[in-house]
Amino acid sequence: DMDQRMLGVMLRSAFSTGSPDRSELMLYILSQAESAGVPDHWRVPASAFALVLRCLLKGEDDVVAHYAAKTIENVVALAGAHARPFCTAETVKALWAVVLASKAQPLRRTAAAAIARVLLADRVLVQVLIDVAGMAALRALLQDTNIAVRHTAVEMYIMALLAAKNLA
Repeated sequence: DMDQRMLGVMLRSAFSTGSPDRSELMLYILSQAESAGVPDHWRVPASAFALVLRCLLKGEDDVVAHYAAKTIENVVALAGAHARPFCTAETVKALWAVVLASKAQPLRRTAAAAIARVLLADRVLVQVLIDVAGMAALRALLQDTNIAVRHTAVEMYIMALLAAKNLA
């Protein structure tokens, strides 16, 4: 509908111009909703979460994808009910695709950190990462040239090892 298209245009515009104001507004609203509650007209619609996720798709501008990954990382860090829309297999798969495909180091670092946040929020999704990435790819990420990606890879690899141990 028109509201969803308008929200999509606003998010992409804010992300692509390097002005994450809408993302920060979304984060602020969600953090306030968790602690104090907000009126219904301030609620973040489910479509906003889907639009942020779409900003990670292949072919998207790196700046747009970076702000989308950072939004996911920050919202999931809030925990609570508002993290759930991003705690999905689709999110893990989209972020992993960014880690693999992007040449932009800040984007790769942020996407990896967002994956780790999602996995910490919902341990069931560790198996999704194992299925999508494979243990060999996670192990290879431990040798990444970006130290921040390597650090996050250690967290993901440990979670994967613990999940595999629990399945055995």
